[in-house]
Amino acid sequence: MDEIGKIHEVSTHILGGCPVCGSLPARVDLDTMEDIAPRVNHMLEVHGLRLLHIGQQTGTAANGEPFFATVAVLGEPNSA
Repeated sequence: MDEIGKIHEVSTHILGGCPVCGSLPARVDLDTMEDIAPRVNHMLEVHGLRLLHIGQQTGTAANGEPFFATVAVLGEPNSA
């Protein structure tokens, strides 16, 4: 993993834009953030990040109910 510098996570559970530039791809539904593909594709195509992992995340919401999310982990190329 020496070729990977900074690590970024994108999740359907977390509302937010690109962790690199802050932009939101036009096709993202701000109410649900369920479609993770436009955000991951943006990071791959615009910033040249590398997809390291994509999978499921399970947790407990503030109301005690379980939640399920899709998570993608991407890495910036190491500049050193």
